[in-house]
Amino acid sequence: MHVAVLESHEMERGIQEPPGNETDHYCFQGQMLGAVDTDRLTAAYKTLTHPDAVWQALAEEPAALVGIPTAYPRRRSKVPALRTNCTIDRYGEHSDAGWLRTSARVRNSPASVPFPTDGEQNQHQESSSSRTLAMTVDAVDYKALPKIELHAHLSGSISRQCLHEVWLKKKENGETDLQDPLIEMPLGKHDYDLKTFFPLFSSYIYHLVSDVWALRYTTLSVLSDFASDGVVYLELRTTPRAMPHAGLTKAQYVSTILSAIAEFESTTTSALKTKLILSVDRRNTLPEAYEVLALCRQFSGQGGVVGIDLCGDPAKGPIDIFTPVFEEAGRTIPGLGITLHFAEAEASGTEEELLTLLSWKPDRIGHVIHLNERIREKVKRRGGMGLELCLSCNVHAGMVCGGFESHHFGEWWKVEETVVVLSTDDVGVFGSPLSNEYALVAKHFGLTRADICSLVRRGIDVLFGGDEEKERLRALMWSA
Repeated sequence: MHVAVLESHEMERGIQEPPGNETDHYCFQGQMLGAVDTDRLTAAYKTLTHPDAVWQALAEEPAALVGIPTAYPRRRSKVPALRTNCTIDRYGEHSDAGWLRTSARVRNSPASVPFPTDGEQNQHQESSSSRTLAMTVDAVDYKALPKIELHAHLSGSISRQCLHEVWLKKKENGETDLQDPLIEMPLGKHDYDLKTFFPLFSSYIYHLVSDVWALRYTTLSVLSDFASDGVVYLELRTTPRAMPHAGLTKAQYVSTILSAIAEFESTTTSALKTKLILSVDRRNTLPEAYEVLALCRQFSGQGGVVGIDLCGDPAKGPIDIFTPVFEEAGRTIPGLGITLHFAEAEASGTEEELLTLLSWKPDRIGHVIHLNERIREKVKRRGGMGLELCLSCNVHAGMVCGGFESHHFGEWWKVEETVVVLSTDDVGVFGSPLSNEYALVAKHFGLTRADICSLVRRGIDVLFGGDEEKERLRALMWSA
């Protein structure tokens, strides 16, 4: 997205590109109108009064800068618009997708005005001001964009604040001696690699979320967070856990989550609909895997459980012991989808393992990092297979070489034989909501507004929630 402030007579001449020179650098002077549309910046935004501070915040979170396109008045952020009188130097590099801001700074002008009210903002937009906000048609409010999330682990999606609230209650009741989650998982720390990531759950989160109250409370919080981020369809996945100290069986664990989902959908006006995927952990025994299959069979008829997954520490194995479980799942439970963590790490990216996984005939595969050419071609030849790609997780955890620009999303998103679906994996750990994942691919891979809308809509084809849900979502999605 680029935003340019142009004189009104320039607008009348139809100028849509910002003025620039031969090196594609440009600057302009005038009012800056924008809105912050991420939870991370909202609180700070309301307290900032100095234009330097506001711009610094936006520069640190470029995906949060959303203009006020007059063509989309209903898509405006709920956060008041920023109005300043500043000289803004902007440096960009030109690409086929438009202008990409790499840095920016604000020089103080003699005056800046306070945040306007919504009424003042509307008056300003309708006035005959000599300056007008010109935006490309590619501007996207990523939070307002209706989105689907198909690869999100329940325990990994719990926010640190929610975990802190659970901890406070249990600490007050003398029910835990665990350290405060805000100390155990400091805010801003997202660089958990495969060695530190899995112990975070086994040694901490599972011990904190260990009874019916905590399970229900955290599930409702996760659903609320996804809904607030503009997610309208969610497939939440979890490995069934018994909680012996709380007298909870694995079946009761699943039932508690489904009850929380039903409660959320019946007591809120959110468009979010949620289904459940039950996961087999790579550390499980064959009998434990069959338990998961039995729970899929028990709860799939109620419309809540829609899929089965293989997940867990990629260093654990072998996984071929689970072949009869997944073959039976595909053969005996009508409508049950199969999704697999696939080539997540080098240890789980051997050709032998990947061929075994493909023999289970999965509908979708997740991560899809360590593939050789032979496996890559087999994935393409399947036709229509869903690829659940998780950029922030892969980059922060060091699962891919290089930064976001090197992520294999760039390789797959234009492949017609597969369906790429952006996902968060564990937003509570890696700190990037789904809206930000879409902003990241737009920024690093040059996706236009039309590309983004198409990417979201294509994902509908590979969800497990059934044809009726697909029709609902097609009616909700933006076409461009």
